[in-house]
Amino acid sequence: MKNPFKTALIRSLIEEAIVRSERTYRHLESEFARAVKEETAELLKNLMAAQLLHRMRLQEVQRKGEPDRNGFKEKISGFTDRTPAPLRAGPDPWSSPDAILHSAIVNETHTHQAYKRLSENALLGSVRDLFAYLAHEELQHIQWLESLQSGKNP
Repeated sequence: MKNPFKTALIRSLIEEAIVRSERTYRHLESEFARAVKEETAELLKNLMAAQLLHRMRLQEVQRKGEPDRNGFKEKISGFTDRTPAPLRAGPDPWSSPDAILHSAIVNETHTHQAYKRLSENALLGSVRDLFAYLAHEELQHIQWLESLQSGKNP
């Protein structure tokens, strides 16, 4: 039988991650509404789609009650932390795709580092696994954004 406290804690943490994902989506949506350049608008649409996919994965974890443990710990352990540039409020409507990607990478890096630290410091194994999963999700976003920035086809 599962511990009801642990179940409630995990559910609460996942809900908070979903709320953060929704905030990021809404921020991208407001930037999209103000975008002037066509290439910027297209990039913002892609970032919004990626954020929706992320939220859907989080909602799947919420339904299952815990993340899938298929090797995500090994994947995040090889990532070296970087000290990103200071966080900006967000690009202006005239921003280039590179400026938007840089801003997104900075935000995702901060989030990844926070989840990674929480995973390393969590006392409960299930909470540690959840934060490791969330860190891995953010790492995947960083890698995808970096591939976009370098001009690779993700």
